[in-house]
Amino acid sequence: MISREEIEQKLRWGYTFFKGDGRLDEDDRLCIIAEATWMYLLGKDHKKIKTESYEGSIKQIRKLSFLGSFCGPQYEATLETNFGKCNLIFLVSEQTIDRCRNN
Repeated sequence: MISREEIEQKLRWGYTFFKGDGRLDEDDRLCIIAEATWMYLLGKDHKKIKTESYEGSIKQIRKLSFLGSFCGPQYEATLETNFGKCNLIFLVSEQTIDRCRNN
């Protein structure tokens, strides 16, 4: 049986808020949101991304940013797309109780 401590170490959850460009299709937006969220989970602060639709990078620009009662690191993506240049902003707010207390 898995102990409560093991579950708490593996189970992490939160929200990723996104402000972006409506010209990107839903799949592209979701992929970029997932990339920013994985960057947070893996502790990375910069990543280059490229697909058939866009090319650019995501970088962490603030260690702590706020949106209402949510807070967390803020990421920004600067992309060249089939529609021109676009800038996207993400706030990753982890809600895992023990992780929030330790950070």
